[in-house]
Amino acid sequence: TSSATTMAGVNLYQNRMILTHGSSTDTTLTGTSTTNSNLAYYDADNDADIPFWANSGTLEIKAGFELHVGAGTEFASGGAVTLYGGKAAGGIDGNLHLPVGNATSSIMTLGGALTLAGSLNASSTSILNPGAQTITFNATTSGKIIIATTSPTKTLGAVTFNGSSGGWTFGDNASTTDFTISAGSVTAPTLLSVGGNFSNSGTFTHNSGTVYFTGTTKTLTPGSSTFNNVTMSGTYSSPPSTTWTVAGNADFTGGTFTPSTGHTLTMNGTGKTLTSSSNTFKNLTLSGTVTTVGATAATGTLQLSGTVTLGGT
Repeated sequence: TSSATTMAGVNLYQNRMILTHGSSTDTTLTGTSTTNSNLAYYDADNDADIPFWANSGTLEIKAGFELHVGAGTEFASGGAVTLYGGKAAGGIDGNLHLPVGNATSSIMTLGGALTLAGSLNASSTSILNPGAQTITFNATTSGKIIIATTSPTKTLGAVTFNGSSGGWTFGDNASTTDFTISAGSVTAPTLLSVGGNFSNSGTFTHNSGTVYFTGTTKTLTPGSSTFNNVTMSGTYSSPPSTTWTVAGNADFTGGTFTPSTGHTLTMNGTGKTLTSSSNTFKNLTLSGTVTTVGATAATGTLQLSGTVTLGGT
């Protein structure tokens, strides 16, 4: 018309690849989820303005875009998904967003590896199904956020951080299987549950939180970073000649820790407690103000300084 009008209820999105399902009343739409293969019908190979390539069962999303899976939609990839980064796009570059839905969920079911150059925001009403796949965060800049408050609560699965100069912060409590820092810096949430192997070759910032180790027959490689509180109810071993530094409490109740030759557990906090629960350490260094609960044994060097209160015999 020639006169100005107001358009209500219109959502405008920029720099986002949005996946949504059509109306349930449209009989031509019979699928229950969107897959990588569906997206291959028309992609950037057909039109360079389209922000993705879908070839051979994989999906690659161009730098500068966010993948936004709409409420009421399931994206069951069926193959690997890669979100590239490196462009300024209002903070959404390389992000995956599963938004809040009104009585419906935004669902992401992985059928292959997921690689994100940006942040992950899985809202409280979304469902993230990682299966046996690995989520790799490969940003080379800091300021990335990981929020995975999914309902029903589900693990992130195996996660790997591998970006030189990359920096990631958990915005909420999280649960994983394997947790690997190959490169970069990760700031932990208040509660982090690890049900698989833990390996750190970068920087792990404890953020005054607690890490729960719940896996069975897994390996703990802490790297040079200091942990705050740790609780082990699973079964873990450690590589030889490594040092695990804990600034908070350490509780091994219900768990089994088998350190290898030359391993050292160091506790250096103030007003902290070590509950060994019949586990025997190799080398044990207690400084600061530490109280042991029950008998505590070390087959190698036992080094005490500060105020240490030994419980049991």
